[in-house]
Amino acid sequence: MEYLISPHIKTTVMRRIKAIWFFRRVLPYLIAELAIVAVVLQQIASSVFVNHVIQNAAVHTFERSPVMFADFFFRAFLNTEILVQTLVAATLIGGIFLARDMMRTFRTFVKQERNLSQLSHVI
Repeated sequence: MEYLISPHIKTTVMRRIKAIWFFRRVLPYLIAELAIVAVVLQQIASSVFVNHVIQNAAVHTFERSPVMFADFFFRAFLNTEILVQTLVAATLIGGIFLARDMMRTFRTFVKQERNLSQLSHVI
């Protein structure tokens, strides 16, 4: 037996299901990753004078190729303390994970918007 349900009700129910899924499954991970990245960035800001590094990069690589600009930052990274290197690496890794999870979430929502649900025939 097949039940007929209006598309408006089906859309409303699926939006609520997606919202519950997002708040229970995805949001805690995104908040945790964002908090980790924020704490690490705050530690980097307290350890490194970012403004001075950027000014030095502009002075030493001004009117040169972008390769020199990248080379300056690579050499500056290698000449920092191990704590700063660890914090920068942690920030990059955390940022990569955060971006990955945000893209997965976005793709899931876009995919489910096109096809309201894999189980839409059950409703």
